[in-house]
Amino acid sequence: PTSSPQFVQAVEIARRQRDAHGLKIPLVLITNGSLLLRPEVQTGVKALADAGGVVWFKVDRLLPESMKRINGISYKPEQIQHRLDVACSLAPVWLQTCWLAWDGQAPGADDEAAYLEFVARNAQKIQGVHLYGLARPSLQPEAVHLSALDENTMNAWADKIRALGVKVQVSA
Repeated sequence: PTSSPQFVQAVEIARRQRDAHGLKIPLVLITNGSLLLRPEVQTGVKALADAGGVVWFKVDRLLPESMKRINGISYKPEQIQHRLDVACSLAPVWLQTCWLAWDGQAPGADDEAAYLEFVARNAQKIQGVHLYGLARPSLQPEAVHLSALDENTMNAWADKIRALGVKVQVSA
């Protein structure tokens, strides 16, 4: 985790072990970006990039009320944008997005519009979007509200993102 005081060292250990075993795989940091403004985290992300690694930057929703409901966070979209800008200045970045239903309802038009605007604004900075749904039961307290979207809905959403000229990988 980026909160670890040994984050930079952990990146170096992972790189050394990967290289020592001749593995041809990228190192991946999955983060919501909350600590990316810390200099020591930035050093670790830069080391990750220097090792051929990538950042998967988690963005599930952009409307504050939806972020609060889905992720339990109270960020403003501009805070997410700033942290994404920092990440993109340090390493290749993919957005990692969980698209799911709440009480049986897919994200609404406002959530879709906010997300598409965000992706469009960042299309030249990011490598693409990893779009995924619920693959296993959630352990969150809110799990009773969450359900997976069907394959057709996920693919239709991916096509809307692709229409912005952004690469999308879907895992339903």
